[in-house]
Amino acid sequence: MNPSASPAAPPSRDDDSAKSREELLRELSQLRREYVNLKILEEEHDRALAALREGEERYRQIVETATDIIYRISPEGYFTYANPVAVRIIGYDLNEIIGKNYIDLIRPDFRKKAIRHYLQQTRERIPSTYFEFPAMAKDGREVWLGQNVQIILYDDQIIELQAVARDLTEMRKAGEERQALELQLIQAQKMVSAGRLAGGIAHDFNNILGIILAYTNLLEERNLPPEKAQMSLDAITRAVERAKGMIRQLLTLARKSDPSLEYVEVNDAVKAFMHMITETFPRTIDFATAFDESNPGILADQSQFQQILLNLFVNARDAMPQGGRLEVSTLVVNEITMSKKFAQAQLTAYVSISVRDTGTGMDEATKARVFEPFFSTKEHGLGSGLGLAVVYGIIQGHRGIIDVESTPGAGSVFHVYFPLAAPAPTKVRTEADDPGHLSGSETILVVEDEELLRDVISGILTQRGYTVLSAGDGISAVDLFMKHQHNIAVVLSDLGLPKLGGWEACVTMKEINARVPIIVASGFVEPRLRAEIQRTGAQIVQKPYQPVEVLRTIRTVLDTM
Repeated sequence: MNPSASPAAPPSRDDDSAKSREELLRELSQLRREYVNLKILEEEHDRALAALREGEERYRQIVETATDIIYRISPEGYFTYANPVAVRIIGYDLNEIIGKNYIDLIRPDFRKKAIRHYLQQTRERIPSTYFEFPAMAKDGREVWLGQNVQIILYDDQIIELQAVARDLTEMRKAGEERQALELQLIQAQKMVSAGRLAGGIAHDFNNILGIILAYTNLLEERNLPPEKAQMSLDAITRAVERAKGMIRQLLTLARKSDPSLEYVEVNDAVKAFMHMITETFPRTIDFATAFDESNPGILADQSQFQQILLNLFVNARDAMPQGGRLEVSTLVVNEITMSKKFAQAQLTAYVSISVRDTGTGMDEATKARVFEPFFSTKEHGLGSGLGLAVVYGIIQGHRGIIDVESTPGAGSVFHVYFPLAAPAPTKVRTEADDPGHLSGSETILVVEDEELLRDVISGILTQRGYTVLSAGDGISAVDLFMKHQHNIAVVLSDLGLPKLGGWEACVTMKEINARVPIIVASGFVEPRLRAEIQRTGAQIVQKPYQPVEVLRTIRTVLDTM
């Protein structure tokens, strides 16, 4: 220890004051900076909030003044927002819509489809989808909507779905009206085509009647050998079958019905059509065929398929006023060839049906307009200009393709392409198809106003062991049925009956005994009536029928009760 050293002086009060002042100044400066930063943040927040409000107002104005329906729903399907257009079109007040499930606004038969669509989008997180559906307005109107639906995510969770929908009601109505007009056009052209055939059909029927009369007179000879009698009977049967086929083809061609797709074996269908049509054409036209050996099949409406053939045949005939050659061919064309030739072709094989003539042919200008409605190169009054336009429309409706090749003076060839279809399952022949198994002992009520036909079919049924009751009109049939309802096993009735129509009589008998099977026979049944008959489970037999057809139908009905 150094005694000479003096002790350290304690800090003075002035030093402490100076230090405190500096710290306060620093803190004040820091507070000022923080205040400035806070004011800057506040101003930025105010600007952002103003921009947000401006954006929301702009969005609100867009949504509120939009011409489309805009709405949002929760993940469970409940409305959280709907714009004024939605309120106006659907007819509910906004407070009625909010909280309502959108499924409740969809037409009942369409709801399952809508739910499947909704679940698929939400489960698979599909960002945007399009869907058309019929909504039911508050006043009961049906409103068709087409909507784009987007999912709204927050933190990877669906919080809402937003839809922008457009009212398609008028558009769909216009489409339906256009389709109805197209069907009317097709029907009108059918009748024009059928009218063209009338002369040829009448001539052919006169020939058929002449055959029947000639062989009937031959059968009246007393000493006719059995083999000649059988030959005469066979000839009459063939003539009747020929007439029956012509009637069926003509009715199929002329009938008014919605397209009904079924499996059609193309070669067989073309042959059957040619059997009907060739006899009505001038003898100066020679026919030739070249069919694909596989007998390919397509899905087509039988009536419309025959109309295509008829229009192409008539077109070829009219192109050869002095006669010529008409050739029909079928061919399976693979998908590679089709895709190279036609951009619109599907990735599948097609069946080609080609109709070639050696007529006048067409130049390029005519060929370019050949499918236009009302375009015709024929003299006024000789052509409607609808034939090929209708052919084009039918083929489009079958997702087919039509093409034409032609050279002036060298004829034309029209190629029609239908997608190739898988063969229809073949019917397995059963024991019930054997005529020897078509007898029975049940009681049958036969209702037929043609006395000769009624007597013949009653006699055939009696020979087969059945007990037969018969009536010639609808009222007599109902009276007989009421008396013998517990014994009658099946009713076989014509549709065109006097006093009370055939189907009306059958319905009345069904009301008396709902379990009695009904078989109706008619040469032609309107599509709506046919659908009604089939809904009841009744069977239909086409007139004129072979007795074995009736026997087989009766046995089938009785054996399945």
